Amino acid sequence: MNHAARSDVGAAPAWTLPLLLAAGALTALDNVWDAGVIKIAVCALLAGALLLPALAWRGRDAIGAWFTSAGGRLLLLSTALALPMAWEAVQLSTVTDRMLLFGLANVAAVSGLAAARARPGALGWSVTAVAAVAAGVCLAQAAGLEQTLTPGPEEVVGLAGNSIRAGALCALGLVAAAGRLLVPAGATARSALSSVLAGGGVALISAALLLTRARGARWVALAALLVLLVLAWRRHGAGLRRGALTLALALLAGLAVAAAVGGSDALSGRKLEQQAPILSGRDLTTGVRLELYRGALQMLADHPGLGVGFGRYAQHAGAYRSPDEAALPGLAGGITVAEHPHNELLLAFVEGGWPAGLLLLALLVLALRRAWRRAARCEGHAGLVDLGLLATGMLLGLGQDAWSDPGTALVFFAALGAAFSATPAGRADGEAPHPSEIPHPSDRAALPGLAGALLALLLGAGLIVGAWPRLDAHMSLRSFLLRTEAEGRITPTGFHLLQHAAETAPGDEAVQRLLLDFGQLYLPTVYNDDGKEQVQDVLFEAQRRLHALAPIPGDGR
Repeated sequence: MNHAARSDVGAAPAWTLPLLLAAGALTALDNVWDAGVIKIAVCALLAGALLLPALAWRGRDAIGAWFTSAGGRLLLLSTALALPMAWEAVQLSTVTDRMLLFGLANVAAVSGLAAARARPGALGWSVTAVAAVAAGVCLAQAAGLEQTLTPGPEEVVGLAGNSIRAGALCALGLVAAAGRLLVPAGATARSALSSVLAGGGVALISAALLLTRARGARWVALAALLVLLVLAWRRHGAGLRRGALTLALALLAGLAVAAAVGGSDALSGRKLEQQAPILSGRDLTTGVRLELYRGALQMLADHPGLGVGFGRYAQHAGAYRSPDEAALPGLAGGITVAEHPHNELLLAFVEGGWPAGLLLLALLVLALRRAWRRAARCEGHAGLVDLGLLATGMLLGLGQDAWSDPGTALVFFAALGAAFSATPAGRADGEAPHPSEIPHPSDRAALPGLAGALLALLLGAGLIVGAWPRLDAHMSLRSFLLRTEAEGRITPTGFHLLQHAAETAPGDEAVQRLLLDFGQLYLPTVYNDDGKEQVQDVLFEAQRRLHALAPIPGDGR
């Protein structure tokens, strides 16, 4: 059979990767209770309704390649080992959200693998474009031009909801843009316009990274840039001088822009400082992380075999928090909840035990090794950029929830998928593969291809079923908050919106607590006996659901 006539069978759609990354990083609404849940739900619905059907139609080979690769199998097995202890708490919203993220991680890995095969530079350009948009919002917030998505005039959060996640996305974008400059002009078809765009991206994104004051993200970006610079210098030597000079000038331009917009205090000041026994006057975020690590390690010591269960860290974490750390106030003086240990690898050990954690560690080592080889083998900057994104994502995951927030997690897992692609050596960046390089389903491979398509459709259906109630609940909660703020009081319609949110998300502890708190305020305003009885019944049901979701007391300590 003529391969040229069938060249569209194995090539996945080119738009799936940038659309998925844009949805994860740029989805933002004001007045939402949990921006992360909104992002996860929107990405899951998009993947289930559009991206996975498209991949099932034209990306079956990429699906099969990912799930039969060592990376796909290690990720599946690591997650599977954490599931047994999660079934008894499957109603928890944290379990649902983690399952949705796991599905999205595989969609991103398949898309990244497909992009690395078909258009090696697609991942780098997609990340640069998405990060540049988010960086523009960061600069607008620092200049006081955008105040609807930020919790305070001094908080630069971009579209991520908080400054740490915004800084992490900027670090990824900075590495993606800088990697495009670390190639001699004669080594690729890189045009002058491409160089200008990459240099402009470095300047814009580095300025936003400085303004977020996310110091961890700054150090990670610097470390990744140094690794890429060393690798590129070993390959190209003196031919790299022009690209390195352009990168240095772009970074200086970013520093100048950040200083002009935010001033010196915004560049060097700490985000949060507070006197407390646990901190001894040190930086708040560092002290809290160290305490969370201590608690997570103790949790692992108590549950070494199967862990606490996939998505159940938050349910167990309260018993392992030190009194000093738990007493630290959150935003507006609210009570804080430990939802994540701020270390993704440690989270895998805690939720799945030693076997799951070691499998994930093996996946990271193997992926980094393959990405390094691919960067050394591929011509141009694509392999270098993908390696930089993978290394940056790994380092970010060791200091925050970078694999749990869609804005950064989808980039990391796309780079993970790209590491397990089989890009032929010598292909120029952006060059489409020859028809003979595209795997074509033979009669023997027809059944696996159909299995891949069926798997994609089933995963898509699961994402939609899991995501829709989460989005519905939090949009109802947003409507309640907006209505209550506008009216200055809790109206019957507003209370019904809050009731609908709590009934739609029975496993969301925060929503149940909101219903109880606002319901106690609303109850005295109801004057007829039937209405009072109905409200009391609603509050009783919320209390019952909350009791079922209660954290694990003591937890073996």
